[in-house]
Amino acid sequence: MGTSVQATEVSFSGRFTSFRGTLATPTSGRYFSSVHTDINGVRVYADEALPGAQAGFDTFRLGLLKNFNLLDAGGDPIPTVDFSRILFNTPNPNVLGFKSSAPLDLQVGDLFKVGTFNFTNGSWFANSPSENVYLDTDFGFTVTTHSRDPALDGHTFTDTLRFHVTASFDPNTPVEDDADYFSFVGNTALQTFRVLEAKDLQGNPTIGNTGTVDLMVKIGSLIPVALGNPTGAAFIGAQVSAVPEPSEGAFVLAGLAVLLAARTSRVGIRRPTA
Repeated sequence: MGTSVQATEVSFSGRFTSFRGTLATPTSGRYFSSVHTDINGVRVYADEALPGAQAGFDTFRLGLLKNFNLLDAGGDPIPTVDFSRILFNTPNPNVLGFKSSAPLDLQVGDLFKVGTFNFTNGSWFANSPSENVYLDTDFGFTVTTHSRDPALDGHTFTDTLRFHVTASFDPNTPVEDDADYFSFVGNTALQTFRVLEAKDLQGNPTIGNTGTVDLMVKIGSLIPVALGNPTGAAFIGAQVSAVPEPSEGAFVLAGLAVLLAARTSRVGIRRPTA
């Protein structure tokens, strides 16, 4: 008679570790006090100009922040990132979070929910359908198991969660196509986590701009298997295709105008809705 396998309690810790992306925060001049970018309440500045956009960097500090560590006061990674693109003193923040699942009784090979992503979709830098001006925003992400059983302890899933902002100017575009989305850079077989805007560009009301989605994994090597159970304004989309590198010509033509003309995925000011 075979020996049964005993399940053991496993707990989880999931955190965001880094930020990389486009932002703008002037260091002087007429826009100094009214145009800036914040991460968790801290004003941040680009490290370098985007290709072909030196003027935007010189005037607005519009450029790339290459690697910003997301750490708390104790130096540990954080479970929530509040990142805001503020134009003329009007914040409309994005809030990305991950809530680890409560401890579970598991054994090697089990499929389970390791945690839940939540996102409030505010205002951020975006490309119009005909342009590829801004770089997508990347968040380092990691989740680890903890257990007294060595076979279940210390398994870690680490990847880059990429945020892509849409900018539709077609009044006939469905609101679902206008949704912004996240994808895992190292696990392209996973579908995308998409969240509707508070109000789409056509002016049609939606069910809000906040939603959640579960991350399902298999324990053993903590292999991500699927996203599931979307709620609120979130839904699960198709896998993401490769995106070409930004066009230098587009940067030259749009570098400054895009920022002030608000050629982003948002028109006007939006507020989170229930």
